[in-house]
Amino acid sequence: MVLGGTSVLPIELGTDSDQIIANGDVTLGGALEVSFTEARALGVSAFSIVDESGDVSQAFDEVVGISGLLIQADVGVDQATSDVIVTSTVVLPSTFGGLSND
Repeated sequence: MVLGGTSVLPIELGTDSDQIIANGDVTLGGALEVSFTEARALGVSAFSIVDESGDVSQAFDEVVGISGLLIQADVGVDQATSDVIVTSTVVLPSTFGGLSND
């Protein structure tokens, strides 16, 4: 599977997350467009979005739709399985200077 510079990969994350199954190598590029299908709880959640039987090369040019004031996100490759993983962290408002939990 090859995602080029103009590619957009829409992925929904939640209890029944979207996942691409690729037989062979995967080349990432373009935009990863993420949305949640349900409210997120505090803490860290990891979602496998690409399960491939080969190697992963390159990276998405941009990730849109997931990060916000209280949500931090990271896209990486699991070294043990080579799957592409989106990790989202929902933080308390007190984590940011000047904000409180009230």
